[in-house]
Amino acid sequence: MNQSLNNTHPRCYIFGSGRSILDLTPEEKDYLNAHPNTLSMNKYLAFHEKVGVVPAAHFIADHHYPAHWCVAESIRRARHLVPKPRLLLHNYYRRLFQWNLRSAWRVRSLLWGLSTRWSLWKTHRFWFPLFTPRTSITWFHSQEDSRKPFCWAETLNDQLYFYRGSLTTAINLCNIIWPGRDVCLLGVDLNTRRAFYQEDIDAMPELFATMKQSAQERAALSLEQGVHATALTYRGVPGVQAVIPMIVKELERRNVRLLCCNPKSLLVTDGLCEYAPVIPEV
Repeated sequence: MNQSLNNTHPRCYIFGSGRSILDLTPEEKDYLNAHPNTLSMNKYLAFHEKVGVVPAAHFIADHHYPAHWCVAESIRRARHLVPKPRLLLHNYYRRLFQWNLRSAWRVRSLLWGLSTRWSLWKTHRFWFPLFTPRTSITWFHSQEDSRKPFCWAETLNDQLYFYRGSLTTAINLCNIIWPGRDVCLLGVDLNTRRAFYQEDIDAMPELFATMKQSAQERAALSLEQGVHATALTYRGVPGVQAVIPMIVKELERRNVRLLCCNPKSLLVTDGLCEYAPVIPEV
């Protein structure tokens, strides 16, 4: 990331999938499009035109289908954007782009990549493209078990924190790549299951029909209870709200605040996170 630009901006922003992000005003969109510290998550880049804001960076931690589709579509979209968003991907995807065969490890990576593509095709009828990304990629590792103890990563060489979805990992990531910046959440509503691109994915049922059983169960519970799957208690593991106080405390130790730009977000109404307008008040 360009640290020389970051020095003049006391905030960074995370773009979630909540429908409140569609309420951005033209002035707020202009502000965010010009801001150097913006990170979007998961499917955002595939549907960014609906919001009208291009992020400076895009992040995908999940590597269970349809995350592969998200990665491929995000790379395709990023190729045509100016400036191109920087991609931050889980290290799982690294071997899918390995074509340089100058070592035995790279040969094994190539064979693994082809085998993974074939498995995706057999199971989901999705073929991960055989391409080389034309945009910068930063690789990271993250925890994968929400039952593990709380552990905050200090660098990208550490395993980023994970709990019940990508949000916690994204916050940890922002705290590393934009240190000392307040972390502002946009489109992190949690009080509804519907995404800002809901109509689009509802029109692509074949894309999500073969998700893991656990993901299908969470989706069904989310529909039943009317909240985001991340906020549900699932198989005895509480929603993300349970760890937000620990994250807030960890950020405060670094003189950083966790803010949310939607006053109706569960994080705000439950008193877990401070509300703040998108554009800082002078």
